[in-house]
Amino acid sequence: MQGALTNRAFLRRAVRYLARSGVTQFLDLGTGLPAAGAVDEIAQQVTPGARVIYVDHDPVVLAHARALLSRDPRTVTVAADLRDPASVLGEATIQAHLDLRRPVAVLFVAVLHFLTAAEDPGGIVRAFREVLAPGSYVAITHLADVDSDVQARRAATTRRAVRVYEEMAAPLVLRTPEQIHSLFDRLDLIEPGLVPVHRWRPGHGSRSEVPVPVLAGLAQRT
Repeated sequence: MQGALTNRAFLRRAVRYLARSGVTQFLDLGTGLPAAGAVDEIAQQVTPGARVIYVDHDPVVLAHARALLSRDPRTVTVAADLRDPASVLGEATIQAHLDLRRPVAVLFVAVLHFLTAAEDPGGIVRAFREVLAPGSYVAITHLADVDSDVQARRAATTRRAVRVYEEMAAPLVLRTPEQIHSLFDRLDLIEPGLVPVHRWRPGHGSRSEVPVPVLAGLAQRT
């Protein structure tokens, strides 16, 4: 799916930006199946000592990730559910692997739109934000709702994306740009702010990315 490819391209750009900004600790929540250009690969290209934790509750994801990462002591995979931030943050491996007194980048890439309003994605982001040291970052990409008067091409793209997601086991919750922006409460968005995912700091090769109805942002706790 084009949306997955475009999200992955954003993730690579964001992690590279973060590593070049001095971040050496990454917490990737709801990481999904391992793929080329993963967080540890990109971060360690810039900062060889970067430490990465992948968090997921899917046993298939965990099995694949652990098989691939078993020889890298800087990168670990943890079985936990981001819907319970206290259990994630209290997990012994995470406490041993991350120093929360120093900046951490928390990544919510293509995951929060699988949470319902009752699961309170805003509250989940806040729970992680509150334990982060100043200078930490939060990255979010989220499938966006569209108004009835948007261009027909963009509306059709959204409908196709929804149909694909509806075939998955997890629910899909579209949110407006205003609702997505609110997920960054008390965080300072980095330029260019909350934008279509393919427009977030596009680099060489990004021009080939097809626009998808996904918004992306990276924000810092100051």
